[in-house]
Amino acid sequence: MELEDAARAWQTDGFVILPGFLPAEELKPAVGELDLLFRLPRASTTAPTHAATFHRRRPARSSPSSRAPSIEAPS
Repeated sequence: MELEDAARAWQTDGFVILPGFLPAEELKPAVGELDLLFRLPRASTTAPTHAATFHRRRPARSSPSSRAPSIEAPS
């Protein structure tokens, strides 16, 4: 990936994947610590996770731009 392409992806998507930027040997120690940052639910747990409960109960919100325009009756 060229530098210009990476910059464009960063500005457009907010992230960039740079294959081969970090050697695999350098990433191996971090793999064992991913669970410290990203907790996964245990397989034996039947209760929903907090995040799953939050998203299920959270009402859908529409943005003002997605609402139909209000039409006033002529007076």
